[in-house]
Amino acid sequence: MSMPGGAKRSRLRLSLRARLALLLLAVVVPLTAFTVLRRYHDYRNELAAAGQKTLELSRSLGIAIEKDIEGRIATLVVLAQANSLAESRLDRFRERVDSVIYEQLPGSHILLLRPDGQQVLNTRVPDGTPLPARVNLATIRRVMETGRPAVSEVFIGVTAKRPLVSIDVPVKRPDGFIPFILSLNP
Repeated sequence: MSMPGGAKRSRLRLSLRARLALLLLAVVVPLTAFTVLRRYHDYRNELAAAGQKTLELSRSLGIAIEKDIEGRIATLVVLAQANSLAESRLDRFRERVDSVIYEQLPGSHILLLRPDGQQVLNTRVPDGTPLPARVNLATIRRVMETGRPAVSEVFIGVTAKRPLVSIDVPVKRPDGFIPFILSLNP
């Protein structure tokens, strides 16, 4: 009877090679699992950090754009108070506008619009060229209602035939009447 138990022991005995393989598996599997989990954890942390950096960058960019727009509005407000515009001397006003564009707003275009959207002056085209009316009147209406500068949504320009944003400023007379809107397409 001792034979069957001895036979059982020999069947349960593993060779040295099998024992080494089991030992290797016992070490490698947990180490691999730990490495994979650690990499996943690092990935999640890096993803969160990248999201935070992107958020900070977008906030900084928003602040920079806001300051740039405020500077452009200030430039337009000064232009809107020009004597040549008040005296309806558009040739002299255009000279001044061209000078401001050259020195401070390269690549931009300035328009002088009536409240109905009809362009009176457009620095994008040569002087004397027939000018169309602006199709997007939402910003002009807002300027006329509030008497304050406004920035438009993106629209397709009639003359430029490309997406534009306009910064519109009222040209006020001393009595508060707004005969024109001064518009900048950066």
